[in-house]
Amino acid sequence: MPKKYWQQFKSFVGLPEIQIFWVFLPFMAAIFIINILYLPSLFKPIVSGLLLAVGIFVFLSAYRAAAINFEAKVERSKFRNIILSLEDALIVYDKNFQLLFFNSAAEKLFNLRAEMVLGSRISLKISWILTKNF
Repeated sequence: MPKKYWQQFKSFVGLPEIQIFWVFLPFMAAIFIINILYLPSLFKPIVSGLLLAVGIFVFLSAYRAAAINFEAKVERSKFRNIILSLEDALIVYDKNFQLLFFNSAAEKLFNLRAEMVLGSRISLKISWILTKNF
């Protein structure tokens, strides 16, 4: 089981959401080195602990954002596969009646290619074409 988590961790580390941590890391290292070299010994553990806490917080925040984004992509992919496998005609349009999605069942039903109608607005012309082919 730990191997599974390690593989998942390695895949998340390369995601774009983690970039903030990789950009932040050299600055944290520079501040840590300056801390060790120039601060009085009384403040070294305090500042080092604060730097460590901030670094962990930044990493965990970026990791959580990456995990949420990854889960959203998986859900979006599942949803897309469900929609594409529908045997019923599905036509999606926005509030301005612009066609956003026209699945293969709709293509068969109306005898139109999706490329012909996607992006166009539903108007009398298109509704006439749809009813004419139906």
